[in-house]
Amino acid sequence: MKNRTHGPAMLVLAAVLLAAMSTDSSAQEADPASKWALILDIGSLSPSGSGLSSEAGSVTSDLEFDTGVGAGFRLEYRFTDLLGAEFAVFSAARLDLESSVLPGSVESRARLGSITPVTAGLNVHLMRGRAPDLYVGVQLGVVRYGSIEVRATTGGETERISGDAEFAWGVSLGLGFPIGKHGWSLQGSLRYLDAGIKHSGTGPEVHGDVSPTIVTVGVGYAF
Repeated sequence: MKNRTHGPAMLVLAAVLLAAMSTDSSAQEADPASKWALILDIGSLSPSGSGLSSEAGSVTSDLEFDTGVGAGFRLEYRFTDLLGAEFAVFSAARLDLESSVLPGSVESRARLGSITPVTAGLNVHLMRGRAPDLYVGVQLGVVRYGSIEVRATTGGETERISGDAEFAWGVSLGLGFPIGKHGWSLQGSLRYLDAGIKHSGTGPEVHGDVSPTIVTVGVGYAF
């Protein structure tokens, strides 16, 4: 399996740390009224890892993921002008996997039913209540996978297995533009999660590096 690329994660993580260290004591002590924000997202999920390997008996194939489209939501609680705690869910469905044939193997095709990251994290709002709302964050959570269908094109047999839920950590970058004075906003975000995939039950052995990059646009409401 190829090494994972951590460039996007390291850049955003560095921004989070710099922002936190630059926070003055007055900002840290500020305790404004509780404020929630709900954001509904649509966007794309692009697995940016090294792909997936499928081994069924003597048949071995390496597969690369296609980009999938999906939707989700984010719920954030702002406990200061600077900091907010976020819970997020995003799900993309029916990602096809393009196969490449290895020496001594036969071509196969695969389809991943869904990828659903569920995360909790901490956001640092760099503008501290001013518009636009620019924020960076760190996230921890799990990535849940739907069924994986693996089919060898020569024999025509299809195996359906399930991917195990995997721990993930990641970073995010977001931007919000207020609409009017009633709490509505336009939102955009870029998220990267470091996550793998494997199947530990019966059937073909499947393992790999998914590490999805999620790009979304959406609408938010603060209350």
